[in-house]
Amino acid sequence: MIDASVTDAPYLSLRLRPDGQVHVRGAATCQLGQSLDYGHESPDGVFAWWRWDGSALRAANDRYGMQPLFYARDGEGIALSSSLPRLLLEGAPADLDEAALAVFLRTGYFVGEDTAFRAIRALPPNARLEWSGGRLHVSGGLPLPPRQTMTRDEAIDAYIPLFREAVRRRLPAEGPGEPELVMPLSGGRDSRHILLELLLLGCRPAFCLTVRHHLPRVDQDAELAARLTEALGLRQVLLDQIEPRLQAEQRKNLKTSFSSDEGTAFLALGDYLETYRDGRPAIIFDGIAGDFLSDGRFLSEQRLALLEAGRIADLADDLLHRPGHLPDLLRDDVAERLSRQVAIARLQAELERHLDAPNPIQSYIFQNRCRREIATFAFTFYSPAVEKRCPYLDHDVVDFLLSLPARVFLPPSFHADAINRAFPAYASIPFEQPVVRRDERYRQELLALFAELDGWLAREPSRLLDAEKVRAWMAAHLAGGRTPALFSAHLIYALQFEQFVRTLPSRG
Repeated sequence: MIDASVTDAPYLSLRLRPDGQVHVRGAATCQLGQSLDYGHESPDGVFAWWRWDGSALRAANDRYGMQPLFYARDGEGIALSSSLPRLLLEGAPADLDEAALAVFLRTGYFVGEDTAFRAIRALPPNARLEWSGGRLHVSGGLPLPPRQTMTRDEAIDAYIPLFREAVRRRLPAEGPGEPELVMPLSGGRDSRHILLELLLLGCRPAFCLTVRHHLPRVDQDAELAARLTEALGLRQVLLDQIEPRLQAEQRKNLKTSFSSDEGTAFLALGDYLETYRDGRPAIIFDGIAGDFLSDGRFLSEQRLALLEAGRIADLADDLLHRPGHLPDLLRDDVAERLSRQVAIARLQAELERHLDAPNPIQSYIFQNRCRREIATFAFTFYSPAVEKRCPYLDHDVVDFLLSLPARVFLPPSFHADAINRAFPAYASIPFEQPVVRRDERYRQELLALFAELDGWLAREPSRLLDAEKVRAWMAAHLAGGRTPALFSAHLIYALQFEQFVRTLPSRG
């Protein structure tokens, strides 16, 4: 199943002929996203672009590399696209990057500029790419701010007005013909902080949009967002999941270029905004990077101790301790090539790139899980008619939060404390804590899903997965095993990934 997110994705291929001429296929120019000028050295916003002028190809992206853009090198040729599957369909080499996959299967995201394929790379942050005469040069990297020394209270007091200014800079114009502001709202911190700042600045969204998640996740989002919108006198629209989980996962995998194990629920947001507006412009404020920068979910005393002791391999091992069983269900020969030790070595190399940052773990998470996973659905699930404004990616906000020492962000939540200090009137409304419920309805959904997956395994014998191990796992889950709910997404990913690679056109 190949949908329009792949076939309609912008694409350019340049291949150098023996006579020195360049064979060109695709769009000579492309602009993705939107750059914003707030007087900084480099543009704000989330964007990427390329331009081929007949002799040289140039490409660049935003300071944080949040706009997905991939390039493939094949000999002296090069190809670019916002969709990795499109590059493969157009003939990019499909040899697997096994170290990259070993990390992905244990974290749910790729690191650095890795993809599942050795010849295809993600453009780095703040990138500049140039190709001419068969020669390629790529540069980039996130500039690191100098370390600041502040107490936690001082940092919270400084963060509040800084973020308020970031929202103010992005306020939409008002009046006839202007795009309508719609505010996605969950029960978490990121969207609540944005919404409360918008209202303080005199900007009211037309309505708030809350999506319910697939089972087995219990939706506190809907309840907590409803409490907040009622207190604020705003209209809330609730979106249910109507697309079957299997189809939603497959669509998500293609849209995210096989770069994320999550995000499926948010497809409904993009679908709704496209259909209700009938293609007319809309503006949303997206909370991407909020908690990655201003909360300590990935920090712990143990991880900081490993970092301070220089035990980077042990820190990598700890960061791989994410629930999931897919590596245990690989065929024995594949499991050896995608082993945990292979993943640790690759993750250690990536962590070492962040050791000079004031907060290396936060820098790693921001540039990897946020940039390489969350951004793949935050900036691919919406049509171009939906303008996305991202105040947590404001340069001043990012530089400030990345400059603080790690211990400022250790629990309790720095971000929650900042929101409640800035808006004490709403502090009684708690923030969402994800809850998993495995009830009879969920069990019936699993029965149907597992039957489909079992049929898939029977129709297309897998060279990655051990079918008997998979069937034994499914049986144990249905019998009451406490296996993480995300695993069914991992299994769908593996089966679809293998099917997609298997059906690529022959390169002759």
